[in-house]
Amino acid sequence: MKNYNLHIDIQAEDKETFVSAVQMAFENCHGGKARAFYFHDQIMTLFWCFDDARMNNSIHLPYPMDCEMTIDFLWGWLKSQNLEEHPEYDEFMSCADGEVIKGWHLESHCFGMKGGSSAFLTVSVKLVEIGK
Repeated sequence: MKNYNLHIDIQAEDKETFVSAVQMAFENCHGGKARAFYFHDQIMTLFWCFDDARMNNSIHLPYPMDCEMTIDFLWGWLKSQNLEEHPEYDEFMSCADGEVIKGWHLESHCFGMKGGSSAFLTVSVKLVEIGK
């Protein structure tokens, strides 16, 4: 039985943790498929119902994506993002005391996510400092 009441808020750098986080987020995905996405302010939001997603100028995915397909889609998007283009990059670099790498932030809850009631997952690039 699915648990449609999980709240997930994780940030990390590695793919293994990302895969686990997306798998957990799919517990909040009614029907088990992502059907649309919305991209705004460096945040990717996924929806399980396209009807709700239309209210936010979302884009219909070319086909419904299960968890594994969604992992590939989102990980590919994260990898393609240029760290220097992150809106907080200059400020972050001015006070960093070590190497700055690209990480990610994933959030998921059942209802009330920014973007609509069928939004079940958001992912964004996160700047991560690795100490000296």
